[in-house]
Amino acid sequence: MKTLSLYKIKKSRHMPDEILIDQLCKCCWVKCPFCSAVCTNTIEDHSPDDHSVPFHRPSGINGWHSKGTVEMSINFCTTNVASNGSFYPHYDSETTFPYKQYRLAGPEYANWRITPDDSKLAYWKWFVCRFQKQLEDYYKKEFQGRGAIPSEWHSITKDQAIQSLDEMCE
Repeated sequence: MKTLSLYKIKKSRHMPDEILIDQLCKCCWVKCPFCSAVCTNTIEDHSPDDHSVPFHRPSGINGWHSKGTVEMSINFCTTNVASNGSFYPHYDSETTFPYKQYRLAGPEYANWRITPDDSKLAYWKWFVCRFQKQLEDYYKKEFQGRGAIPSEWHSITKDQAIQSLDEMCE
C-alpha cells in the first residue's frame, strides 16, 4: 500500500461521469420511422425484442406530410396503425402500405412494436402548437388542410402539457 500513490489510486477509479456515460450511451438509439421517438429499451442491440416507446408523437414532428402536398401530418403513430389508412414508406416510394401492416414496409419498420390505440399525449399537441412556425419553416411544409391543427389543441396550456407527462410517468 505504501508504494501506491494517491494519484495512482484516483486514476484507477472510475469517475461517476464516466460510469453514467457508459450506462446511458449503451442504450438503443433507434428512432421510430414515423415520428422519430427514440426506442426506450435500455440495452443496445436488444434483439430479438422489438423497438418500442411508451408514447409516440405526431408524425409531422418528423416531417411526415401528405405526398404531393405541403400538408404536415398531425396524426400520431398509434392512431395511424389502428386506422384503415395507408402510407408511403419513403419519400420516393410509389407503393403504399396499410398502416395496420406497417411491419411489412421495410427493415426500419419491421422491428418496431407500435400499439394501435387512440392515445394522444397532450404534451405533443402543445408542442406542435408552440413550435408550429419552427416546424413549418424547418420542413418547408404547413399544418393545413388534412394536417390542420385542431382548435382544441391550441387551448392546451404548458402546465397541462407538463401534467400529461407527469401522469404518464406515474
